Amino acid sequence: MRRQPREKLIILDELLKRDLGKTMIFCDSLDLGDEISKKYGIPFVHGETKSRLEVINKNDRLVISRVGDEGISIPALDTLIEIDFLGGSRYQTLQRVGRLSHRLIKADQEPSVHHVLVTEEEVEKYGKRILSFYDKGFKVDWIYGY
Repeated sequence: MRRQPREKLIILDELLKRDLGKTMIFCDSLDLGDEISKKYGIPFVHGETKSRLEVINKNDRLVISRVGDEGISIPALDTLIEIDFLGGSRYQTLQRVGRLSHRLIKADQEPSVHHVLVTEEEVEKYGKRILSFYDKGFKVDWIYGY
């Protein structure tokens, strides 16, 4: 398991205290995904999960591995949180932000939000990941500084 800074978990804890609507927490590390799932009592959808779409549709909050990167449409999705990702993959970045593009927007609804929890080291190493959001005109909440 790639070790994640505890600060990311502290920030995740703060985010999950808010009313974020239907929320998917992307986590590539199965160990970390399992840890988050147990801590918050929310399902972890990964390769071995049976009836993935049913689990996704039935829960307002869930942790999801790379299986959520492609091929799913969740019109009720309000918030994405990325705590762990595949390095500088621009493809994965765009796939994940694309999950929010399927959202059905109502006039009185807040805009969707994509939180990406990154360390300064990750920003330095995987800067092209950040640029892919801006290249496509997406507004993303980058949370880092530790």
